[in-house]
Amino acid sequence: MITNRSEGLRDWFALFWFTTAEYITSQKGKPLIKLNGYTFCSTPAKGPKVRWRCSTHYPHGCRAALVTFADEILSIRGEHNHKP
Repeated sequence: MITNRSEGLRDWFALFWFTTAEYITSQKGKPLIKLNGYTFCSTPAKGPKVRWRCSTHYPHGCRAALVTFADEILSIRGEHNHKP
C-alpha cells in the first residue's frame, strides 16, 4: 500500500485520492500505481523520487501525473481527460 506523507492536506478530496492507491503489475511485468481506477506508469528515475504518468499519456494525451518518494505520494497533478 502506498501511503501519504503529508498530514496537512488541503481538502478532503485529495485525502480520498491518496488513501486508495496500490501497486500492481502490468501485463508486461512493469510496476504500476492504481489510483481510483486509473493506472500510472513510472518514468525513468535516478533516485528514490519517481514521477508517474497516467498510463494513457501517449495514446490519449492525458496529462495527469503523480510523484512518489520512497513509496509515499508527494503530489498529484493534472486531471484525467478520460474515464478510468
